[in-house]
Amino acid sequence: MSWEWSWFYNALSEFYPWVERRVGCRFWFPAPTIKIFLSEEERHRYCDRWFNDSHHPTDTSFGMPWARAEDLPQSIGLSTPWGGCELSPAARLSTIDYLNATRSYFEARDEFREIDLLCDRDIQAREKDSIIEPLEIQAKNLVFCQGVEARKNPWFSVLPLHPARGDILTISTELPLFDARVIHHEAWIVPLGPQLFRIGATYDRFTLDDIVDSRPSVSQARNELLQRWKSVLGYATKPTDAFHYEVVEHQAAVRPASYDRKPLIGRHPIFANVYCLNGLGSKGSLMAPRLAMHLLDAMDGAVIDSRLNWNRKS
Repeated sequence: MSWEWSWFYNALSEFYPWVERRVGCRFWFPAPTIKIFLSEEERHRYCDRWFNDSHHPTDTSFGMPWARAEDLPQSIGLSTPWGGCELSPAARLSTIDYLNATRSYFEARDEFREIDLLCDRDIQAREKDSIIEPLEIQAKNLVFCQGVEARKNPWFSVLPLHPARGDILTISTELPLFDARVIHHEAWIVPLGPQLFRIGATYDRFTLDDIVDSRPSVSQARNELLQRWKSVLGYATKPTDAFHYEVVEHQAAVRPASYDRKPLIGRHPIFANVYCLNGLGSKGSLMAPRLAMHLLDAMDGAVIDSRLNWNRKS
């Protein structure tokens, strides 16, 4: 189980559908995801951890029942000699559609502004408010949600970030492989439409940018993902020579992870009205709604969970 999974999931399972209704756009897709075991050892390890773990949830709505090989639907299109399990509840957020829809919503209400700022020049933090001079805004509270860019922020440059780049590929293939659910195999594979899939993701602690070019580290990430893709094709239930595929898109971004893999939120030590929300790593879609609520409560006087506070001693 991911850390505090039910606390985060309870918030997002209400939040994203609520936003869908407000903006009139679909971007939240609840559906079980499937984990396919790659060896007998992995299957036994899963069973031992799941059925013997003292932290196994008693609420069946959060259960993750193991499924034998013959229980996995044939529509997956992959052979499962060591079985697998269905993980539920699970869901996928189409982040591009989510961001575009909410941005348009706030722009229509004149509640969204876009401007390039230099924090140390254009923002003046004071004891009880902050001034954003280019926008002529006097803000009661100011929250920085900058990801790895926070390292250039004079108020939060000391955030204990431990970033990692991730590369993903969008692949078109003539072979219809899976149903509409996300598959975890050699990699995670997200069906985007008929014969179109997204596969990821890599971890790179050194190439900390989102540029896709011909550098050796970028080529290595691409080759690693293609090798995983070929491995998945090797498990297809209907082997064929038609394993032709095309890389439609290669994307990359830098995860704003922390050293202990916990979020980094809270107040500035001097300016009590200046906050940060950061360190979500690769689980932003899962954690963001609950963390934003928690931070808003803090602005009204609630105590921030010490495990989340960005300046915790750990």
